[in-house]
Amino acid sequence: MTPTPTKSSQIKTRSATVNKKASSPVNMDDLHHSIAEIRSSQIDMLEQCKAMNLSQNSKLAELLSSIDFLKSQLVEIRSENTTLRNEIATLNNRIQVLENSTDGSSNMPQLIQELANREICARNIIVHGLQESSSNDPTVRIASDIKLLGDNIHPINLTLPQDLKLFRLGRKISGKPRPLKVVLQSKEMALNLVSVFNSHKRTQSVPANSISISRDRTLLERQEIRRVYTELENRKKNGEHNISIKYRNGIPLIVPNDGGVSGSHSNHPSSSLSKN
Repeated sequence: MTPTPTKSSQIKTRSATVNKKASSPVNMDDLHHSIAEIRSSQIDMLEQCKAMNLSQNSKLAELLSSIDFLKSQLVEIRSENTTLRNEIATLNNRIQVLENSTDGSSNMPQLIQELANREICARNIIVHGLQESSSNDPTVRIASDIKLLGDNIHPINLTLPQDLKLFRLGRKISGKPRPLKVVLQSKEMALNLVSVFNSHKRTQSVPANSISISRDRTLLERQEIRRVYTELENRKKNGEHNISIKYRNGIPLIVPNDGGVSGSHSNHPSSSLSKN
């Protein structure tokens, strides 16, 4: 099989033909034919250049896309790294507190008591902002609390169970309703009520200025939340503004903002950490 001549060999052949013809008398037909061959060769070379340019543009576009993808991954990695550093700092603080204890074994009764208290609190919810009856009759006050609480949760298809206990926390202050503790039959019921109510409040199905509901917390949990919020305020005073508090497994952590309102949470100490 005779090999097909390449474009460059064809161009050389055409040039040799032109040179050969240039040594002999040139007529118009030969000149036109030579010009046509040269023009055809130039067109072929131009098409090859265009094809190479398109190929390079395509590869460049793929490269730019890969760079953009790597940039987005780098941003995510930085965010996760910052979160991990904050969590490690929180754990280090807790470890330091434990290490500074004179005797680790002496904390065991306190830890056992804390676990028992958390199990009890898991069945309770704390309601803030619910209007308080001015009656001196406890039965009237309880009936009023049950009715008002039921009226607030009824629009989002929540109902109170028949058998529940509730009472106001703290000393009575004129013009300011005290927090209301509600004891339910199970921690699942308490968790569902808090979760559903706050979910509707975030989506504005419940007015923002209405009551607030959170789960009950032990004294140690409230102290830890106050400590974390104090740390948040101090870090903001030192120039860190793009941070807020998120709860993971019930533990408050200071993390970078994800686009939400900085430091906003229904469990802020100023609203839900009243003393029992």
